[in-house]
Amino acid sequence: MKKTIETLKKGGVIIYPTDTLYGIGCDARNKKAVERVFKIKKRDFNNPVSVCGTLKMIEKFCVLTDENKKFIEENKKNPLTFILPVKQKNNLSLQTIFNETLSFRLPSNSFLKELFSKIDFPILATSANISGEKPPITFDDINISADLKIKGDESKMTGKSSTIIDLRTDKIIRQGEFKF
Repeated sequence: MKKTIETLKKGGVIIYPTDTLYGIGCDARNKKAVERVFKIKKRDFNNPVSVCGTLKMIEKFCVLTDENKKFIEENKKNPLTFILPVKQKNNLSLQTIFNETLSFRLPSNSFLKELFSKIDFPILATSANISGEKPPITFDDINISADLKIKGDESKMTGKSSTIIDLRTDKIIRQGEFKF
């Protein structure tokens, strides 16, 4: 955990386990690190990515209605990505913001929960693969580089992407494993 935090704080890129797939990320506030993730993934800079953090971080960076907050709290253990309006003044990289919105994931796996109990910033949350290719389901499937790769308990990973819901409209943007 200490090495993960040091890597993130120094602007490094990590590959980490989630409740769904392996992700690649960095400190979402560090523009150079975010750009590096895009280069590693060969991802178009106009194609935004999600961030991962805590409800407190969502409240810091997003406009959150009482109804949205209640919905997020009720569904925080489900593999969901929430799209919310972004607050005008924030220090996140522009690659995380799309049409003045932010896609946010709340982790339910133990590694990320512990990480977010020790840091106060969100990290990039995108699958650890070249854009357009199949996301890695196992650690051995990862074929991209990072400063630090963390192996997780794959028996607790679903192997399917999260469902993305736009909380401004309640519209499902991407149907993942979780269904309403």
